[in-house]
Amino acid sequence: MYGLGDPEPDYSLVTTWNDPTTHVASTSNYGAYQPPAFIVKRFTTVTGAEGALNMSGYGDNRGTGDVTIFRITARGTGGSADSAEVILRSHYGRKF
Repeated sequence: MYGLGDPEPDYSLVTTWNDPTTHVASTSNYGAYQPPAFIVKRFTTVTGAEGALNMSGYGDNRGTGDVTIFRITARGTGGSADSAEVILRSHYGRKF
């Protein structure tokens, strides 16, 4: 996991996904050419009333408070060397 001030590796480079020090990879490839992998980066903290997010599902608001936002970048490949590659980036927020 990369901290708030840590530079994040360039997810668009093949070398990022080939270097085991930059990401976490699954121990199984699940039929894919390469095991799925992901990068987690602490992105920001939303403070006070701005942190009133719907944290655990529709209609279940946890109220106000500081929310830590993480950016998750995941990579998956198809079953062969010449198959598709998918990179998905999403954000996740959590009150600690």
